[in-house]
Amino acid sequence: MFLAGHALDPHSALQLADKVRADLIALDSWLDPRGHLSRFLITADPAHRVIALVRRAHRTPRSRRPGVAAGVRVVSRT
Repeated sequence: MFLAGHALDPHSALQLADKVRADLIALDSWLDPRGHLSRFLITADPAHRVIALVRRAHRTPRSRRPGVAAGVRVVSRT
């Protein structure tokens, strides 16, 4: 496994995901606090596997529910 890149905003993350075609995408909840980016990535390519790294401020069922509903396969706490 190798790090293919990193993004500082959702738009850059979408461009990078499209360019790199990674097997696994790790998203910090700071970049995707409501799961919208995760949902878009998975809808655009169902083969994307997304891991959400959830920060303490986002550790509520309400904030995690959209990501899980979008298809985030693993939710890890940071």
